[in-house]
Amino acid sequence: QGGGTLLVDAYTGSSEFATTARTELESIFDEMAPLPADDPLAAGRFDGGVDLSEAARLKLPVRQLLRRRGEDSLGQKLQIILSDDRPAVLFSEFDLSAAAIGVESYRALGYKPQSARQIIGNIVAYIALD
Repeated sequence: QGGGTLLVDAYTGSSEFATTARTELESIFDEMAPLPADDPLAAGRFDGGVDLSEAARLKLPVRQLLRRRGEDSLGQKLQIILSDDRPAVLFSEFDLSAAAIGVESYRALGYKPQSARQIIGNIVAYIALD
């Protein structure tokens, strides 16, 4: 809340971790909301940014899960908590970290590697501009 930004993801998409982490983060900060597709961070509207509505690709197990939930399976699925109109917490119930470094896990619930790197790149570049 004092100015930093926390990025939390569920390694390989662990649903147990995602549920626990989300509950804990919301008890400390505030309720999470989906990062809107038109938010500058998601839309990549800054130097070096990538439009995550077009670029973010999820692995098949995630797309299947989202369809079962009745949710759209296109684009980024980040959750955000704002503090003074800036991202204080960015949360992904789907794996970013293993995918970004190319670790393959059978049936992992996560982003495809290139997409994970683009999402993390957007976050780092956006925060660095602040």
